[in-house]
Amino acid sequence: MYGHPNLSKLSFENFENMDFYSLTVTSSSLASDSDGDTKKFISNYKSLYKVDPSEFSYKGYDAAVYFGRLLHKYGVDYVSHMTQEKFSGLNSDYRFEFYPKWGMPIELWGSWFITTRNLKENNL
Repeated sequence: MYGHPNLSKLSFENFENMDFYSLTVTSSSLASDSDGDTKKFISNYKSLYKVDPSEFSYKGYDAAVYFGRLLHKYGVDYVSHMTQEKFSGLNSDYRFEFYPKWGMPIELWGSWFITTRNLKENNL
């Protein structure tokens, strides 16, 4: 069964056969709380802002690191180097290819899917 990302926030404890359906939802965030860099980011973020980071916190951080590095390395000519510089951050991966029709680089991206199993054991 495929569904909206908000389905992953619901409790399915009263549904006996939910695992049979292998609930699959799209996700715009795949930051792993068990990753060392992510743990450090969460700790620093909580210390600074006194709240947990949201998925937008990870996305903003990754964008700032990626484009900040490009600007630092290439200055105002950073756009002409975007197709050579790939990036894998806490939540986002950036990879650009030149798109001749528009005369500029465009980002290549895909959708992430999360399939949930053992809903009762995972408290989902």
